[in-house]
Amino acid sequence: MAIYIIIAVILVVVTGFFFAFPSPKKTLQKPTFTTTNQGGGPEEIENRYYDLRKMALKITPDLVGGQSTGRGAKVFGIVMDWDTGEGTVTVVAFQNGDASMYVSSGGGIIGGAQYRKVRKAVRSFVGLGQDYIGKAEKTTTTLLPDRHNVGFYLLTNKGTFYAQEEWKAIEYGNSDWRPLFQEANKVLERLRQISEKKG
Repeated sequence: MAIYIIIAVILVVVTGFFFAFPSPKKTLQKPTFTTTNQGGGPEEIENRYYDLRKMALKITPDLVGGQSTGRGAKVFGIVMDWDTGEGTVTVVAFQNGDASMYVSSGGGIIGGAQYRKVRKAVRSFVGLGQDYIGKAEKTTTTLLPDRHNVGFYLLTNKGTFYAQEEWKAIEYGNSDWRPLFQEANKVLERLRQISEKKG
């Protein structure tokens, strides 16, 4: 599988609205997107990227079937932010099989838990995250990664752990974080497939 994330311009459903999201490689536009209202006219909708990302980072294990007690840290979710240089793509995945993707310029895909293939990819991604706790540092911040970096927030019952890696290190295969990114890529591929079916 190609190491790059598939960010095609596709039609998706989010909170009841149809909208398209642009490629993060393109210049960012005004932080709103347009849909069609009941009267058939254009309707400008606020970009919810930062709110959605903030909510994902605050999820607790009991809400997604995670383990809230025990001695060791258990990963129940991962929030991965990829800074492309001109925008950020955020992948959110939880132990219960739910997954979403948000783009900082507006748009995304939510509701992946409804689909068996998405749930399977998500559980592999989150499960592998357990192996990376020792490579990350505990944090209370929720900052986006540096330019051209990929950030990994590992959500556990013992708090949040974070690490970031340069995209070029992941792309060229000499990064310990490459396998985890590859699993995230599989999640995105499944999300892309269901969004195309909806379209």
